[in-house]
Amino acid sequence: MPELVVIIFVLLVVVWGWSWRQQLGIERAALVVLCRVLWLLPLLLALWPRASVVQEAGDYVPRVLHVLVDDSASMQSMAGKTRGIVAKVRWRCEALGCRVQVRYLSQLSAEVGRGYTPLSLVLGEWLAEVGDDVWLLVTDGGDWQPRLAWRSVLGEELGGGRGLVLGGERTRGKNVWVEEVDLVPLAFENSPADVRLVLRRTTVEVQERVQVQVVVDGKVLAGENVVFAETMDRVSLVLPVPVLPRGVHLLRVEVLPVAGEKVLWDNSQVVVLEVLPNTVGVLHLLGSPSWDGSFVRRYLKAEPRYDLISFFILRDPSDDTQVDERELSLIPFPVDQLFGEELKNLRVVVMQNFSLVRFLQPQHQQNLVDFVLRGGALLFIGGSRSLRYDDIITSPLHKILQVDKRTASLQRKHGSWDKDLEFGLRFAQPSAEQRALASIYDDWLEMREELSGFGGGRGLNRLVLGGDAYTPLLTAVGKKGEELPLLVASYPGKGRALWLFSDSLWRLAMEGVSRYSYHKFLQLAMTWLLQRDLQRPLEISNFVLQRDRKLGVGWQIQLRGAATKYFAASERWQLTLCGRVIDWSEVSVEILGAQRKNLAGRIDTGMLTQCRVEIAGLDKAFGALRAESMALVPVLAKDEEVGGAPARARALAELLGVPYVGEVNKFNRALSSFMSGNFGEVEHAPQMQERVARDHFWVLSEPWYWLLLLFLPAEVLLRRWRSFV
Repeated sequence: MPELVVIIFVLLVVVWGWSWRQQLGIERAALVVLCRVLWLLPLLLALWPRASVVQEAGDYVPRVLHVLVDDSASMQSMAGKTRGIVAKVRWRCEALGCRVQVRYLSQLSAEVGRGYTPLSLVLGEWLAEVGDDVWLLVTDGGDWQPRLAWRSVLGEELGGGRGLVLGGERTRGKNVWVEEVDLVPLAFENSPADVRLVLRRTTVEVQERVQVQVVVDGKVLAGENVVFAETMDRVSLVLPVPVLPRGVHLLRVEVLPVAGEKVLWDNSQVVVLEVLPNTVGVLHLLGSPSWDGSFVRRYLKAEPRYDLISFFILRDPSDDTQVDERELSLIPFPVDQLFGEELKNLRVVVMQNFSLVRFLQPQHQQNLVDFVLRGGALLFIGGSRSLRYDDIITSPLHKILQVDKRTASLQRKHGSWDKDLEFGLRFAQPSAEQRALASIYDDWLEMREELSGFGGGRGLNRLVLGGDAYTPLLTAVGKKGEELPLLVASYPGKGRALWLFSDSLWRLAMEGVSRYSYHKFLQLAMTWLLQRDLQRPLEISNFVLQRDRKLGVGWQIQLRGAATKYFAASERWQLTLCGRVIDWSEVSVEILGAQRKNLAGRIDTGMLTQCRVEIAGLDKAFGALRAESMALVPVLAKDEEVGGAPARARALAELLGVPYVGEVNKFNRALSSFMSGNFGEVEHAPQMQERVARDHFWVLSEPWYWLLLLFLPAEVLLRRWRSFV
């Protein structure tokens, strides 16, 4: 035992020191004993080793490269190239110290032998099996359910992976297809909806005329002839859809086949449109005429759903005209009527470059604030007259827009309006909780490509926001990198508000962004503001019907909204699917978040071609709740019908966040770069292992060890002191 060894050692040293008492004296002998014990102390401490964790090279464990090869019938033309890819991967892995695990689609599903490409069936399981390893997918994008979006198959919680998708060429031959359909999924009674679509074709040698139709329940609602000029392979158009009755409608946008066309699955796309009750009262107030005011007013007047009241302020209340009012062509601002009587009939108030203190009495200001707090919507657009200190600090407006006290000194230094500030815009970085409160952020993110190129802003209201009851949406970035709030959302009381601190966004419609995109930007803003009609407490999103291994139909819906957390699979709720009431014992429920739940199950659709889902329930907080949606019943397509679909392969790569290479002549270079980037240029990569070691010499690494060694010469000096004096 270490303690016994120490005791024996100390006794021996004491006995040894006692023998020096006559020669050195008792005091010097005791000091000599103490010095010897101290400089020998490190040897004693070695009896109590410290445990430490060390890393050491263990057995060589090669990293794995997972390869999934689509060997369906549509890939037969690339069979030789595919074998070459697999051979090169194996050869490169021998040099880079990795191991290849190749799986073929036919090994994962017997449906390949029946002439299908069940990629959507097995891809999710294969990616889950791969995990964090590196992977390679070789496919032409074909699938037995080609109209099914990859996001519906794989879900939304996907991030940047460590993979590569090598695509194949589109099936040769004449083909015309619908590449893109863009439709705001909400419309109003007695109001048409516009469908924006993009058509593509393979042959470009001749001029060609095709017909595009919008079909609902087998009836053609709209149609238009489109002409492809010579050398043109892409056409964009906007197709107006006639007025539809209230409810959910499944619109099929299709281009009729042309002579000699064999691939028909991509001739149509399906979108869901919900028609809501008409109309919405909107008040538009403009502090002074401006370009931005004209563009916003043009959008509001172009939407029949809005019952618009619009006023331009051309006179100040204090103007002394020196003439009788009846002789003026300009009428006084009817502030008493608008903010005393009409507010109860409105849903949205749009204020541009408007000063509350200048044009509204305190009671009218309070009426506006109460309107928002009770559930109304406010779109506030800045300018040289707006958001001055009196407006945001001393008026009731501060109840719905919290501003920090530092704004006062900031406005004294720069003024409330910096007219010379030039800026571009960038998406802000709100927290997950803030994004949940302002879902418009995610809607605008889909327009990132169109918005991020904006750089023509000039003029900004400077203020410092306070509190946390808002969500930053867009940030203004000055020429010197200065970042200032540009657009924020707040949610005071039961209402909602958007605050835009510049009047320059009209330039979006003039600088590389189409007028359609500018209107869509405003439409998404109004959609979020009109929460009661357009952003209901319970919604159904991502309604998907998908064939499974037993050739049955699996269904999935996602519930969203504030009332989702109160949903439970109980008798208080009823789910109707394809005309049949579903027993909750047949439904699996997965909680995805505070306001998201996923419901899934299986159903026999019979001979139906489309299916409607409806969920209804009763909750104390929200009262009666109801949501519905529609989807097509999937029809399986064989390889000979689908062929190569590189656009789907590219869309899959984009969803997974990995590179996509679709040109065969670039495969080798892309593969070499991919392998080197993920496995490096080292020949061996031994696996490092952790081991717990006992360190008996830990004292040598302590700084006080060297202090103890000083007692060695001290002992010598004490013993030979008389020799030196």
